[in-house]
Amino acid sequence: MHSIVYFSPTGNALHLAELLAHHLEMDEKKILPLEFIVPNQLTTNEHLILLYPIHGFNAPRIVKHFVKSLPPKLYNDVSLIGVGCTTSWLNDAASSDLRKLFSAKGYPIILDTILAMPLTFIMAFPDGVSRKLIAESEMKIKDISTALIPGTKAIVKVEFKSQLLNFIGKAEQFAARLFVLYYCFRACNKSCTNILKSNLLRDYSALNFTPEQNAILVASVGIIALNLILNVIRMANLNLDLTV
Repeated sequence: MHSIVYFSPTGNALHLAELLAHHLEMDEKKILPLEFIVPNQLTTNEHLILLYPIHGFNAPRIVKHFVKSLPPKLYNDVSLIGVGCTTSWLNDAASSDLRKLFSAKGYPIILDTILAMPLTFIMAFPDGVSRKLIAESEMKIKDISTALIPGTKAIVKVEFKSQLLNFIGKAEQFAARLFVLYYCFRACNKSCTNILKSNLLRDYSALNFTPEQNAILVASVGIIALNLILNVIRMANLNLDLTV
């Protein structure tokens, strides 16, 4: 009846996927790691449950690619469970792209929710905070297992501020590529100048960066700095949630 697909680089989504499967009394063969799935080889089932981590207020690119590659009419219903470090408005738009992709293939979304789990990289949560988040999410997973009602439809209202963070998260990924491109330019520039200096030119003058290279640096640094500020706001919001 149910198929669970998860993407879990840190193990948080996997833990919740296994717990959900237990509550649904599912066969372990129906719990599938997304990164090892060939979409065209999936078998038809009634309900797909997709668990994914939230990266930069968005679903990871690999998850979006999976949905894009998913053949139509494999499932009657789809449920989305995002796993972030907070359930506040900051991540409300994380599933926006996934919903659009599933809708374009004719898949109805019957549940779309966010669960909070402790961070396992960048920074460590205090033990008490981690235990609280895990306990709350495990309880919610049990509730979700009884709320997966076929034929219903999830109506999600996302505020503009959440959509804005979702857009900025996408921009950060693009800026990261620009940043890498800039350093590629810089490395090539340095190599060329060293060759010219040592082998060809006696009267040597340094090569200058082009306006395009400088524009790439300014744009990428600006977007990454803005996202760092947003991450500080997210952590401050999380601390407020946990002290209530």
